[in-house]
Amino acid sequence: MKVLFIGDSPTVSTGFSRCTRAACDTLHASGHDVTVLGMGYYGDPHNFPYPIYPCIAPFDNGRTYGGETRLPSMIARLKPDVVVILQDPWNIPPYFEALDEVKTICDRDGILFDIPPIVGWIAVDARNQKGEQLARLSHLMVWTGFAGKELIKGGYTGAYDIVPLGVDTDLFHPRNRTESRRDIGLIDAGISPDAFIVGVVGRNQMRKRLELSLCYFAEWLRRDQVANAYLYLHVAPTGERSADLRQLVKHYGLAGKVIVNTPNIGTGDDDSIMPLVYNAFDVYMSQSQAEGFGLPALEAMACGIPCILPDHSAFGTDGWIDSSVKTPKVPCYVDSLTAPLGNSPYTVGSLPDRDWTVEILSHLCGNPEAREMYSRQGIQLAKNLTWKRVGEMFVGSLERLFLNADYDADCATEEVHARG
Repeated sequence: MKVLFIGDSPTVSTGFSRCTRAACDTLHASGHDVTVLGMGYYGDPHNFPYPIYPCIAPFDNGRTYGGETRLPSMIARLKPDVVVILQDPWNIPPYFEALDEVKTICDRDGILFDIPPIVGWIAVDARNQKGEQLARLSHLMVWTGFAGKELIKGGYTGAYDIVPLGVDTDLFHPRNRTESRRDIGLIDAGISPDAFIVGVVGRNQMRKRLELSLCYFAEWLRRDQVANAYLYLHVAPTGERSADLRQLVKHYGLAGKVIVNTPNIGTGDDDSIMPLVYNAFDVYMSQSQAEGFGLPALEAMACGIPCILPDHSAFGTDGWIDSSVKTPKVPCYVDSLTAPLGNSPYTVGSLPDRDWTVEILSHLCGNPEAREMYSRQGIQLAKNLTWKRVGEMFVGSLERLFLNADYDADCATEEVHARG
């Protein structure tokens, strides 16, 4: 099977990039011919065992970041059996618009141009989706059951497979907390080994609601009169609508209580660093108003760090956290418009409650036994969600559909879902 995969380049540091790696590495290892049209890739040498093309190429009709206008020429060049697009749902229609434009011209001029089956691997982080945007996909994969159900509510009428995200448990696993803090420079910076550190990891964009993380942390310090505690923000700047962290720290009176690490969005920190960052935390939390998956939470769990998460989207009902797994969930009572960024937003997220968050922080800070219980639960969950398994699920879904191969049910967290 010849596959053209469009998504974040495996050379960049994003959650989408990790999906690309899991899918394409497994496709290659399974004997399939895979080529990547990579967002964020500009032609530098790489060590991946398959070709990677930039989405933007000056002399190959590449005028858009996602490779929409380059896709027709890539199809003509490679003649793939199937095209897979890893994207948000509202980014799918422009690919078909570009393909239809070329198809019309080719038909007029008597040139053969066939559009192959297009598969979407789609991230859904909030309610009120326009599912009809995906009507022309030959097949759909989503990260969570929440995603599939929201797309069906929004008008999608096809079937879907659930292919989630994963974690490398050989890399992300529990380590000594004091040594981890020393290795990332916290001890040298004057942070005591017994300080209570609350961690937040993610992109610095408005959807992550970093102002709520600062606000809720400040409220917890005030209510419980906590002295030896810090908020660690590992947040890459994105150049979009991001939060002014320096001004917000000042606003919430948190001078000297917040540690900010801002890795480059393109390269991030080396994979050897992130497990140390997670293991330096006592607790991980997220105040994000919408999550397609929330990969840092899974990585934190793999490291044995208890997670405080909003009870919505990928973290809530039909998300990836099994109902038998105990993890602190924060009720969400207030809706908030979420996406698409840069356009008129229509998807609806939710805001986690402040008082509930403060109560959970207070409980976990004062109860190491509770933290240990949540730690064990998270580690066990992470063992069942590895990138190796994700890659097998992805390839199994494609082979079942396009090669009529048997689908390995042992690789699936969910059965194939018919339209609702």
